[in-house]
Amino acid sequence: MMRGIAIIMALVSFSSAGCGIMDTDANVAFTQALPIIGAAIALSIAVAALAYMAGSFMRNPNLLVFSKDQIFHTFVSVLLVISIEGIFYGTCMFASSAAGSDLQSASLNYMRELRVDGGQMLAQIMKRSIEYKFEAAYYTAYQVPYMGGEAYWWEAYNNAYARNLEMLFDFVMVGYVSAGVQYNLLGMLPQIALGVMVPMGLLLRCIPKAREAGNMVMALALALYVVIPFCYAVASTMRETEVPWFTGAPDDTGISFEDAGLYLFQTIFLPNLALVVFATAVGGLMKVAKVIP
Repeated sequence: MMRGIAIIMALVSFSSAGCGIMDTDANVAFTQALPIIGAAIALSIAVAALAYMAGSFMRNPNLLVFSKDQIFHTFVSVLLVISIEGIFYGTCMFASSAAGSDLQSASLNYMRELRVDGGQMLAQIMKRSIEYKFEAAYYTAYQVPYMGGEAYWWEAYNNAYARNLEMLFDFVMVGYVSAGVQYNLLGMLPQIALGVMVPMGLLLRCIPKAREAGNMVMALALALYVVIPFCYAVASTMRETEVPWFTGAPDDTGISFEDAGLYLFQTIFLPNLALVVFATAVGGLMKVAKVIP
């Protein structure tokens, strides 16, 4: 029992010392959750000790097997607590080298650029739509007393162009809002993965009937922290290669539905593709997690 408490105290100090290798806010949340994890591990050790004493006193082999199994799984959970930051950091470094840039900063910069592009496109579309409406408003008229007159709008067809641009504005607005939502969510992923899901997964692993759920939560946390930013970082790298579909907002010479489609491709289609990759990665990580005792 005392040995288990000493291990808990050592892992808490070790984890606090390693908090500087990843996102500060997430590490603060993770460090604040360590007392709860430590208490769960201590309770797990206490349950195993009580089961062992009761099994020895009553000569019950089931309680003895349960106590040994509980101690083993508690020891594995302690190792996970000690190594969890190294696992996340190593995986993130490997993915960053594959993507060619830091995952978090690259993904956030990419969505920030898309937000700027969307704002520029919306401003240009609205400006041009208003210009068309003004041009369509000019007309020439004459009036003969007691006989009436005629009026002629020289560029009335510009009203149709203005309405088309209003439709285009709605299309781009969808992508612009989506880019803003994704930007905020990407900024929250480290805090959610490290500050909430990892402590929850480690806590669930200390409960005998919830170990598989704990492994699943930690697999989701790793995929959220690495896989989704990796997909955005790859898209950001493609944008820097000047591929036509990944260029920025068009200039004042013209904005078309094709430009809006390319913008929606980056703000709607690629995030959905990232979710498909995320789901595939979670499935693979769950298979890996099954080998963890």
